[in-house]
Amino acid sequence: MLICSLLWLFRINSTMTLGQIELAAAAFLARCGVTWFYSQGKNWARYLSMFYSAFAIARLFQIKQVEGLMRELWLGEAALGAFLLVLVGQPDVNGWFSRNGAPQAPVKPVSDSIALPVPPDLDDLSID
Repeated sequence: MLICSLLWLFRINSTMTLGQIELAAAAFLARCGVTWFYSQGKNWARYLSMFYSAFAIARLFQIKQVEGLMRELWLGEAALGAFLLVLVGQPDVNGWFSRNGAPQAPVKPVSDSIALPVPPDLDDLSID
């Protein structure tokens, strides 16, 4: 999504005013920050990402009002947003955010002193 917002910032044949460019640059920097904290496992960044993903999907209702490259950018952001909304509901991802981005505790190996049952030898079996 960062790439999509960067493309939006520097779109071809731009007619953006200086104020719009400054606003787009500030939004891009904010998205970079949210992406960084999202990768660190911060829950608030996950909620902001979910909100923006839902916004990107809802924005498709206005897709007839934009032309050219912006239409493709909106479609790309909506597709990535849908993927992200599905991804954040997965148990592994929820575990990542519940640990606040900390690595999972190492699994303690099973002790060698535990006797495991030995399966019977298949050659000794006879079928009558």
